[in-house]
Amino acid sequence: MRRELMSIRELKVLLRKQGIHDLGEIEEAVRFLLLRCKILVEPTGAVPAAAVLAGRLPMPKGSRVGIVLSGGNIDPVLLAEILTRSEREGASAGSSYRR
Repeated sequence: MRRELMSIRELKVLLRKQGIHDLGEIEEAVRFLLLRCKILVEPTGAVPAAAVLAGRLPMPKGSRVGIVLSGGNIDPVLLAEILTRSEREGASAGSSYRR
């Protein structure tokens, strides 16, 4: 069974349901995971991390959270753009996330 690609509009609706309203949060999660954790994750696989790292999920302070990271099938050009965009904007890896 072949799965059709999701449109950008459908992706945005799905992400909003998960609490992600900004695609930049996903890119920031990809950067954080690669540069700080040394884990390469494709953007769709980084959505759970983006939601947690951006503080979009209601969790008691100090709670422990497990998330599933999946897929390392990221286009090298897209990865370079994500990393370059971070450098151009002067952001350090994971700069907007609580440590």
